[in-house]
Amino acid sequence: GRPLRAPTGLIKVGAAAAAGGRASGCHRVLASGGAVPCPGGDRLHWRLHLAYDGTDYAGWQRQLGRVQTVQGEVDRALSQVFAAEVRTVGVSRTDRGVHARCQVCHFSTSDRWRGATPGLEADVALPRLRRALPAAVLALALGRTVPAFHARLSAVRKRYAYRLALTSAVSPFESRYCWPCGPLDVAAMDRAARLLSGRRHDFTALTVGEPDPSYHGGVEKTLDVHVQHASGGGATVQLVCDRFLYRMARRVVGALVQVGRGVLPPERVLHLERSEVPTAPPQGLCLEHVEYPGDFPAPEDAPL
Repeated sequence: GRPLRAPTGLIKVGAAAAAGGRASGCHRVLASGGAVPCPGGDRLHWRLHLAYDGTDYAGWQRQLGRVQTVQGEVDRALSQVFAAEVRTVGVSRTDRGVHARCQVCHFSTSDRWRGATPGLEADVALPRLRRALPAAVLALALGRTVPAFHARLSAVRKRYAYRLALTSAVSPFESRYCWPCGPLDVAAMDRAARLLSGRRHDFTALTVGEPDPSYHGGVEKTLDVHVQHASGGGATVQLVCDRFLYRMARRVVGALVQVGRGVLPPERVLHLERSEVPTAPPQGLCLEHVEYPGDFPAPEDAPL
């Protein structure tokens, strides 16, 4: 088959991924500048890149019971491939109905597996994983990594894209991946977005619930966001941040849509109250790109 080219989110920085090994004396250097001990023992460390349609899943994060999640499907498939229980850690806990072009996760396995093949490598494991996953989830790339790599804590920044349809009538082939908003003033939305961009800002009004500092970081963040017309009569909101607050991306979009509808003036986005901001529906949002330091190169491309 044709070779799989790295999508935008597969960042090529440096040489091929190093083989994971013993973690003795190892510390994970975090993007924030801190460090935590690496997992110990004789383990092999892996990095996996995924794309998925989140429509029929209750989000990324594994849940109890029979709730179908992307992480649950991925862990099940990996456990089947490696003939042992595997638990992944993802860079983003995408919500129910949110999609990903490049979700990154890490996991570790024993250096031996049951069966006749003690040394299962990525070139064998990746095709097996693709066959074991449901059609809505694609394993883009798989490779060994160093013990210091952590999918979430090592990430420098993430980029999301939100697709808006500027009509109320949307093709059934597109409706799973956009928010039909009707006509919007895209220029006013982009003016509002530029006011939010590149400055330290308190995003309390643009989240829900109480943030978890250990996961989301503080409420003051620097966000890069812009809005542009897209082909087919739509618009796209691009959002980049180191760690997003819970539902922050969707609520930033909700605020910008209120500007586009003329409900709010562009400058109001700097002084919002939570009650003024609707949360955009999940289907328009997609995790597009994750950036890591050069010490953690992405897996090499693999054929489909």
